[in-house]
Amino acid sequence: AKAVPLASREPAVGEGVHLVVHPTGVEFAWTYAAGSVRQIGPVELGPGDRTRTLALQLPGQGTASGAAMANDRGELVGVLAAKDGPLGQVSYAAATAEVRAFVSDQPG
Repeated sequence: AKAVPLASREPAVGEGVHLVVHPTGVEFAWTYAAGSVRQIGPVELGPGDRTRTLALQLPGQGTASGAAMANDRGELVGVLAAKDGPLGQVSYAAATAEVRAFVSDQPG
C-alpha cells in the first residue's frame, strides 16, 4: 500500500470529495460516497477552541466518522467528523489545515 499524500491546498466550495469507509453495523465490507464542499469556516468546539471545518453535502455515512476524505486527485483533504440533518446528508470534516497541524505534531 502507498501512503495517501496530504493535499497542498484546501478544497474550494463546490469541489468534489470522495470517501471509502467501513461503517459500524454494515454487513458488507466497504461503502463509497461522493459529494461536494458546501462551506468552509471555523466551528467552536469549546470556549476558545475554534477548528477550521469543511461542511459537506454527502449521502448518509452512518457511523463513518474518522474516514479519510480525498479530492479528485486522490489527495487527503480532511477527516470526516460528524453529520447533521434529517437524513444525515450534511457532514463535517476537519479541514486540510487542521490535518496538517495534527500530522506535523506527531513524531517520526
